[in-house]
Amino acid sequence: MKRASTLWIGVAAVALGVGCGTSMKVTSTWKDPGATPAFNKVLVVGLSNKETVRRAFETEFSTQLAKHGLTVVPSATVLPAGAETDRALMTQAIIDGGYDGVIVTRVVDRTKETTYVPGSAYVPAPYYGGYYSYYYTAYPTVYDPGYLVESTIVQIETNFYDVKADKLVWSGLSEVIDPKADTQDIRSFSMLVGERMAKDGIIPKQMKP
Repeated sequence: MKRASTLWIGVAAVALGVGCGTSMKVTSTWKDPGATPAFNKVLVVGLSNKETVRRAFETEFSTQLAKHGLTVVPSATVLPAGAETDRALMTQAIIDGGYDGVIVTRVVDRTKETTYVPGSAYVPAPYYGGYYSYYYTAYPTVYDPGYLVESTIVQIETNFYDVKADKLVWSGLSEVIDPKADTQDIRSFSMLVGERMAKDGIIPKQMKP
């Protein structure tokens, strides 16, 4: 399997696993059984070698998580490009910013999958006479041949760290099929992961408007 180099190649618009085009789902999660999360200020870090992608993802992810009552800051607004690879710089930024939680998201795998879509048979309307019994009742069906569809499958890992305890408290793996790079896709992914974090008790449930 090929290792992906960027954080984001896009995620589904509204179709969460239904219909054609992009689809997504959270495939698995883990939570530290001893964790007692009570986060107030969280730093979101998107690992990407493309600054525009990093900024778009972090901004949308922060916006969606803020709806759960947290103060969420995109790392791109407080750190220069490439700073996420400097441990000393990151540590100091977290201390200076007063963050008690850090979320790190990255692509862990990208693969291609080919699926055969079987054809279907068309049955003509009832025969009412003519042309040699309508060519033996249309011989007897018209067949639409099957075809192959190639899909891109992207796996995205999201980790939530407790800064004070200095440990991982939640991790989730998501699967995205046929990703597209646009704001709506990123928003849908952010909402999906945020809702799962809330369901697992890591962050509060989304606040009512």
